[in-house]
Amino acid sequence: MVTLRAFGAAVLVGLISLTVGCSGDDGGAAASPPPAASTPTPTPTSPTPTALPTPTPAKTTPRVPTLVGQSMRAKDGRNTSHCLKKSCEVLVSTGSQFRIKTSKDFATITIVAVSPQGLTIGLYGDSGFGGQTSSGSAPGEFVAYNEVHFIALAVSGKSAVLRLTR
Repeated sequence: MVTLRAFGAAVLVGLISLTVGCSGDDGGAAASPPPAASTPTPTPTSPTPTALPTPTPAKTTPRVPTLVGQSMRAKDGRNTSHCLKKSCEVLVSTGSQFRIKTSKDFATITIVAVSPQGLTIGLYGDSGFGGQTSSGSAPGEFVAYNEVHFIALAVSGKSAVLRLTR
C-alpha cells in the first residue's frame, strides 16, 4: 500500500509543478494572454515575367525579275536581218519592223509598243495568220509561231531586247 501512496503523492507533486509553471513568475498576477497569432503582411508581388513571343520572320514573296533593269545588250545589235532565217538577239523599239522565215511561211514582225509593262508585237504571216501579243513585265518566252520562239529579255524606255530562237 505504501507504493500506491507514494505514487499518488508523486502525481500530486507533478500536477502542482505544472500549475505553478503555467502561472508564470509574476508572483500570482493574472496570466498574460497568449500572443495573438500574427497575420502575415501581404508583400507586393512582382508580376511574373511572361515570355515574349518569338518573332516570326516576315513572309517574303520571291521577287519576280522584271524586264526593266536587265542588260540592254543585244548580240546582234539592231541588225534585224539576222532574224530572217536564224536565231537572233536584237535591240528593237516601238515601230521597228522586220521579216522572219518560219518552218511554214514568212511573217512580218512589228513592234507595236514598248513600256515597263513589257513589249507588244504584231505578227502577220504571209499565210493570212495575224495578231498581236504582249510579253508581260517578266523576262521570258511569250509566244511561239511555227517553231520560232519569241523571248523578251529587257526593256528600257521605248527600246527592248528581243531574242528569237528556232
